[in-house]
Amino acid sequence: LLVESENFVVKWRNVCLDLFKDPVTIPCGHSYCMSCIKGFWEHEDQKTTHSCPQCRHSVTPRPALVKNTILAEIVEDLKRVGPEAASPDLCYAEPKDVACDFCTGRKLKAFKSCLMCMASYCEEHLQPHYDVAPLRKHKLLDATLNLQGTICSRHDEVMKIFCRTDHQCICYLSAELAERQTELSSGRQKLQLSIQEREERVKAIQQEVEAINHSADDAVRESEKIFSNLIRFIKKKSTDAKQQIRSQQKTQVSRAKEHQDKIQELLEKYDIRLFSVNTRGLMYEAWVHTKTWRTPFSTLTFRCIKSEVTVEMCAPSRQLHSWRTHVSSALEPLATLRGDTEKLLIM
Repeated sequence: LLVESENFVVKWRNVCLDLFKDPVTIPCGHSYCMSCIKGFWEHEDQKTTHSCPQCRHSVTPRPALVKNTILAEIVEDLKRVGPEAASPDLCYAEPKDVACDFCTGRKLKAFKSCLMCMASYCEEHLQPHYDVAPLRKHKLLDATLNLQGTICSRHDEVMKIFCRTDHQCICYLSAELAERQTELSSGRQKLQLSIQEREERVKAIQQEVEAINHSADDAVRESEKIFSNLIRFIKKKSTDAKQQIRSQQKTQVSRAKEHQDKIQELLEKYDIRLFSVNTRGLMYEAWVHTKTWRTPFSTLTFRCIKSEVTVEMCAPSRQLHSWRTHVSSALEPLATLRGDTEKLLIM
């Protein structure tokens, strides 16, 4: 019934497995076989004090051992009843069994283990867990050797939930943490997928913007080229029109001057003939008054002067109208082009 790891105690635990033989009670109140306690104290002869193998209560000097008659009678009664009646109450723990952590001496087999106390109890020492209110809240489970192995090393909680993923038991905090991590992982994946979709959309928009910019640049270059050519074409046509108008102007002016010269020449002839007519008129008047003019009146003849020059002049208004018509016909394609250009700019 001793609990220490000294060699003698270990040997005594292996030998004293029966009921008390000549039971004695030492001053601390614990009882032992007389031969067992003597042998234990003889092992302590080199010491000046002697102690109880169970509670380590020390006494000096070595007390006299007196047989406990009442306990001896109880032992005798148990012997008469037989070992069968005593065995249920004395279920000692074998090496492979879980021993009670509170039994002294030879330990009894543990009945339950407490996860709060981190200890195993036989039925007798477990009774306070049923009687005391605070202890009734403790988590009890069947006696187990690896009691520490049932506690989560991270959260100090009982691992009573079986994880199918890891194929082992975990505590509720680990299970909750795993669930939260799963939710976070799922949320993270969804968020990453959403971010990836947004990035792809932004990339597509960026590519679209670049394509628009390139298309606009090409259109600007093409329009600059077209309008530059158009401006050169218009300038050329304007120059050609000016040259043509000036050429026609020169031709018409030259023709008009030619007609003017002919008319001037004709006028000079008219003046000469008019002078001749006037002279003849004066001669006629003199003849009438004096009647001494040798030439008779019948000889004074007047020729009808006919125009020897045919003047064909083109009216300036008609010529201007012709030029305007020519320019307007040349501007009609430009007006159409202007309308198309304005429509293109509106688009």
